[in-house]
Amino acid sequence: MLLAATVNKKSANVTFLVLSFCLAAFLNISFVSATATGDVHGDTCINEDGTISPSDTPIFVDGNVYTLATDLRGVHLSIKRSNIVFDGNGHTLYLNIALRKVENVTVKNCFVVTSGNSGISFDYSSNITILNNTISGCGRVDNSMGPISAAVFLISGHSNLIMGNTIKDNEIGLIVTAETTQIYNNSFIDNHYDVHEWGALGFGSIKSKAVFDNGTIGNYWSNYDGTDSDGDKIGDTPYVIDENNQDMYPVVNLEETTAIPKPLLWAIFLITIITIVAVLAVYLRSFNGNQREVTK
Repeated sequence: MLLAATVNKKSANVTFLVLSFCLAAFLNISFVSATATGDVHGDTCINEDGTISPSDTPIFVDGNVYTLATDLRGVHLSIKRSNIVFDGNGHTLYLNIALRKVENVTVKNCFVVTSGNSGISFDYSSNITILNNTISGCGRVDNSMGPISAAVFLISGHSNLIMGNTIKDNEIGLIVTAETTQIYNNSFIDNHYDVHEWGALGFGSIKSKAVFDNGTIGNYWSNYDGTDSDGDKIGDTPYVIDENNQDMYPVVNLEETTAIPKPLLWAIFLITIITIVAVLAVYLRSFNGNQREVTK
């Protein structure tokens, strides 16, 4: 009996220590996550050689995939490396994501919030995909307050794709001068200007020509006032953007989109605890059974 009591006491101590370790680890993760949302005063950069500056920026690298580990603050996240995927992983970036002279880059799963600056901008870049991002609080028309900017700002380049994004509550949603840009399955919601012509801003006579659908579906525009007489969720008339651009297949109902999930630390913690407790329970049952055999 004394041996069994000692074993049970040791088992309880082991369980307590394991659970305490898990709790401490979780609190440490939470603390690191909170502090790593850190202010980066200046530029964060994914350099041409694939390195990241500053080196302690919370971005994990797996091959050509760069995954953000926490929210990020600063001025710019400059992407100078081609042939990569930048995955925001559902985090918020309080800065401008800037791509310049790169090719074959995908930017996805980001919440981008700025205070009048551009959200995602790229120039002289081609085969860029902007996918499943939410961009708000961006854009500036009055250049006395700073450079003209937009939630998504494309200058030059070709064969770019903007798809599955929510662009809302911006001064300017989109400025595009790049050739052969395809823009569809996005939601433009409550922007002062959904799309602004570069020439209309007083910067020459550049006339953008983008494709705002994929042949069957276009974009949702919160100020579209057309009808959908056949109930196919596509407007009966095109959404006219400007004299050069129109969405031939405007979406009339804003569907419930799949939210980009924030990392759920509590869920990870609970799953870890449940797994450890289950393993310990199996181990202790086996151990206690063996001890009963010894005491017989």
